Amino acid sequence: MKKIIFISFLLISVVISAQPELNKSLNEVGISIDLLKDKSADLLFPEEFRTAEDYYLNALNIAGIEGPMEDINDQLAESRSIIAQMENDIDRRYNYTRNVLAARENALIVNADKHAEKYWSEAEIELKNLVDELEDSSSETSEAVLIDKYVLAKTYAEKAEYLINDWKPLINADLALGNLLAPNSYDKGMEKFSSLMTEISGGESYSEIENRISEAGTIFNLCADNASKYSAEFNDVLAVRSEAQSFRADDYSVENWLNGEEALKNSASNFENGDIEDARESAHEAVQFYNLSKKVALENKVLFNAKRALEKAKDDEVYDYAPETYKQGVYLYELSSSELARNNIDMDKAQTYADRAEVKLNEAIKIAEIVESVDDDELTWEDLILKWGVLHSDEYYKPSFKKDGNINTETEDKFDDPAIFQNSGNMDTVNDPRQRADDDEREVDQDIEDMFTDDEAIIYYDRDSLIISMVGVDYKPCRIDLESRCKELLNRAALVIKRYPKAKVKIAVHTDNIGPKSYNKNLAAQRAEKIYNYLVQQSRIRADRLSFAAYGEEKPIAENLTKEGRDKNRRVDVILIVGI
Repeated sequence: MKKIIFISFLLISVVISAQPELNKSLNEVGISIDLLKDKSADLLFPEEFRTAEDYYLNALNIAGIEGPMEDINDQLAESRSIIAQMENDIDRRYNYTRNVLAARENALIVNADKHAEKYWSEAEIELKNLVDELEDSSSETSEAVLIDKYVLAKTYAEKAEYLINDWKPLINADLALGNLLAPNSYDKGMEKFSSLMTEISGGESYSEIENRISEAGTIFNLCADNASKYSAEFNDVLAVRSEAQSFRADDYSVENWLNGEEALKNSASNFENGDIEDARESAHEAVQFYNLSKKVALENKVLFNAKRALEKAKDDEVYDYAPETYKQGVYLYELSSSELARNNIDMDKAQTYADRAEVKLNEAIKIAEIVESVDDDELTWEDLILKWGVLHSDEYYKPSFKKDGNINTETEDKFDDPAIFQNSGNMDTVNDPRQRADDDEREVDQDIEDMFTDDEAIIYYDRDSLIISMVGVDYKPCRIDLESRCKELLNRAALVIKRYPKAKVKIAVHTDNIGPKSYNKNLAAQRAEKIYNYLVQQSRIRADRLSFAAYGEEKPIAENLTKEGRDKNRRVDVILIVGI
């Protein structure tokens, strides 16, 4: 949508949607200006067009601040008057200059205004003269000469575009990493190339330009050859660089990576100059920086979540409350870090240690929170025991911990409120919809069951509600957009909702545990709102029947330690309160 219409709609929709006549007037003038611009009125009536546009924008601004209607109408009247004058003569001027304007447009396509400034500027001056003569009904400026100037600007611009995008000597030098591996010749080539582009822009003779192209091409070909020789001599350095880059060291360890690039460039420069010893010394320095950048990148990538948990554990001083769990987490963190420092890294092992470290440290943080809540009288030991499910019938038992820190329970009692303990790897089947489906003896109608596969949704009754737990919504981590599979499942869920026209419906959205809890809560809220809007707008479910809740990572149904578990936890529960 064009600029004028866009501005008009923006202001009208916000400020004056309740004034249809004003809305209509503004739109009419805006459309008229755009239609005139389609016929190049901004070139054929430069002063008039700019003045009409200014009056129109003034009217929009006054409307935007809800100014006097009289002022708005005055501005629109001025604009309309000038528009009418242009409309009376636009066809004559446009038809007379049609071929010139077409040549100008063709030149613009190849950026003649940037690459061929001399001939472009001359053509623009001649075009202005032609427009002035049209107003005086004179015709001193030759249309053919003006077209030739735009064609010449286009020809020079095409040459510049070719050199920038398709010129083999420069492409080959870049593919050979000439800027890094043959910097001396590459810099000379770029200096020639810059001068060449200046000569093209200044309209130097074509024969001179072809000579400059030949000279620059010779230098770039030499650059590619020198880069190839350096690669053969120092292929071990480039192998280390490539390995570091494969771990995204250029993203995760920018400073060390850039230092390595600079050392490599120095080495290649010395090699071009014949200083082999200095070249080897700089190459050794580059290897050190690349290895360091790889190490830092790996730590940032693998240990990111665990490091964040460790920093929080230190800040919260959890060692005072959960020393054993904290020490286990630190030990696992150090194991992961040690594995990353090895020459032959086992990435799976390093990642496993890091994931387990994150779990332990988060457990220590949670234990500290619980103990502190008791110490601060926010929670009594009685509350804790009752919530934890320590009592079973008349029998009391004390939960013990295994060596790996997992709770070792000897009872089938479950936590009444799983949100008391945020999941960090130890799963409680209280949240598992498959378990609930098995526990409830009521059967879901077969045709509803047949709408979803087990990988898409689990459907079950829970007290007065029919629940469609959609574990196949296929949310990407940290994203709120509805993917096609999610929309497909929502469409099927909408069919079920419509079978129960009196049922209230709650949309409950859950996430995995990647990221802070507050972030996941907010992420779930954004996803829930998207789903709510989709069901109302696309599936035509009445808004007064729907509500939504965001649980974030509070109610997992699978372990967050694996990708498969996290995929399951990113789910949507459609809860129909059917009163059965």
